Amino acid sequence: FYSGFFPEVFICLNPFLLPLSIESSLFTPETCPDKATICEKTKPVSWAKFLGLSKLDSIQTLDIALRTRIGGLTKKYQNSQAADMVDLALEAQDLIEPGEGYFPEILFDKWLRVLMSMGHQWVWLGDEHCTERKLHFVQDLIDSTELPRVKNIFTHQNEILLTAHWDSHFTLICGSRADLERLIAQCDLEGFYCTEETKIYWSLST
Repeated sequence: FYSGFFPEVFICLNPFLLPLSIESSLFTPETCPDKATICEKTKPVSWAKFLGLSKLDSIQTLDIALRTRIGGLTKKYQNSQAADMVDLALEAQDLIEPGEGYFPEILFDKWLRVLMSMGHQWVWLGDEHCTERKLHFVQDLIDSTELPRVKNIFTHQNEILLTAHWDSHFTLICGSRADLERLIAQCDLEGFYCTEETKIYWSLST
């Protein structure tokens, strides 16, 4: 889909969260902590680490399990056993699963700080279909305690795009190889580069 617009696309796996000084029971739609609290009182847990905790065999199986848990797959593609294994590991380790369809609070400011270091002082924030976009000063977004509920972040001249997909527990990061490698290294991101055959539902097609 992005061919011809961006030379590279990286699938960034949104991390699980380990609460350090906050109750995991607060992570509900009604009481979910704000961005500042999450950054201060939790730490990220990688998918690779969670595979060992849950005894699942691959990130593909984990992606299917996470989608199954939220009803994001038709019955044909669901894996209820894997979803149950995720539930057991979350409860046993007091972990919070990655959110779907929006940017992870724990990574948001890290991304923006790297963009600032690359010379991007302003970014566009867009809704799901980018029918509406607004220009924001990056430092203002970092200083805010809240995570803006938008689906797209892109630099002023469209050099870099970060986009969230509904029912997906990852973020697509698009741009040049050099820019993506800098973001991956400085933010310690977990994931993989897309090929021309990679689909949004990559776990069902690999």
